[in-house]
Amino acid sequence: MQAYSVEKVIDENGTIQLSSLPFSAGDTVQIIVLPSKSSVQERDRPSPKDSVIEYVDPLEPVAGDEWSAPQ
Repeated sequence: MQAYSVEKVIDENGTIQLSSLPFSAGDTVQIIVLPSKSSVQERDRPSPKDSVIEYVDPLEPVAGDEWSAPQ
């Protein structure tokens, strides 16, 4: 199967135009639309800036009292 990838910006009216495709007239193609990796990363990743408010015992084990040592 031949695949073709191109990045396009969606027009104001919600459309995308493709031209000069590497397929022949009359070929049946499958269209899959995904957001680009860069736009997903920018939108979904919270900024780490100012995310740490306070360190409480940063060198102590986490949930140390919830573990039982083998006896």
